[in-house]
Amino acid sequence: MKISINLPYIDKPFGGGHRFVVALREFLINKSHEVVNHLQDSDIDLILLVSPLYFQVNSYNYLKAAAYKLKHPRTIIVHRVNTTDIGRGSHEVDFGFQEVSKWADYTIFISEWVHKYYKENGLEYKKYSVIHNGADTRLFNSSGGTTWNGKGPLRIVSHLWSTNFRKGKDVYEKLDRLLADSFYQERFQFTYIGQKSQKIKLKNSRWLEPLYGDDLVDEIKRHHTYLAPFTFEAAGMSHIEGASCGLPLLYRNSGALPEYCDGFGVIFDENNFVQKLEKIYQEYSYWKSQMSKYSETSDKMLASYYEVIIQLLSTRSEQFQKTDSLTLKLLSLKIKSFNYKIYFLYKKIRKKILKFLISSKRLLIKK
Repeated sequence: MKISINLPYIDKPFGGGHRFVVALREFLINKSHEVVNHLQDSDIDLILLVSPLYFQVNSYNYLKAAAYKLKHPRTIIVHRVNTTDIGRGSHEVDFGFQEVSKWADYTIFISEWVHKYYKENGLEYKKYSVIHNGADTRLFNSSGGTTWNGKGPLRIVSHLWSTNFRKGKDVYEKLDRLLADSFYQERFQFTYIGQKSQKIKLKNSRWLEPLYGDDLVDEIKRHHTYLAPFTFEAAGMSHIEGASCGLPLLYRNSGALPEYCDGFGVIFDENNFVQKLEKIYQEYSYWKSQMSKYSETSDKMLASYYEVIIQLLSTRSEQFQKTDSLTLKLLSLKIKSFNYKIYFLYKKIRKKILKFLISSKRLLIKK
């Protein structure tokens, strides 16, 4: 079996999508399957689109995958849906995924929350599964971790590759402001691991550049509690990695976080963060005792992906026997006639015009 995954192999600190591809690639190779990240071969059995849109980091976008399918109709296209416009603060992902879904034979959502989001927003898809993300327990495990004995500060950590500080900027800065007070300094310490930016101000916290592999794990394990303040998270990996290292979670009631974190820490919202910070301080021992039950592992995730892939390949002859040449020609014409770069440029210009008109109206009202 030959599978093409549309992400380049990157062996350095990067986002969860690339870590997923590294894990799946290794898993499939160990099962004696061939994995590529291009469409140059004529015998590709399945295409997995992880970042399918033209503006995303990828080795090819979904249009090229669609063109390949026109030439090789027995090839199956699977779309892994791992983000949303509301989570990114963007305006092109939801529409783009609508177009991808027209070509995908199967859709995998990384959380029930993201599945519900797209279902409510009119995404049309064929068959689907919800498969949770999972951490590689060979690396992210509780071995050698630190347990807080109630003496000294409770050490809190969070790590993020993205520079999208909508994912928790307000909470990071709120915690940092608390740490200016000697009362909180004696009870808590906070470390943020991620790319530095002028968009976030942390004066009383420890800030480290992005870490990877053993260095990241060692740093996480020096701490006692993991902070997950992300908004509208489709699933993510950071909190999964923190929990897999044995750290109780202090997590936001937003997106898929409750789906992944329920039963393994304290949930908070915008109005009660300070109270819930105190709660996990008081209840640390209990939540620490629960962490050995955390089960979002890469083994479980990869086995689920493999089951879907094998099932799709075993039934593909039935799936494509009714595809006719006229349909393929019409689809080919659609691909060639639609210019997505022009469309998204139009949307950006339209958005700026609307902002200008709204601003102008406000000025007129004030006058």
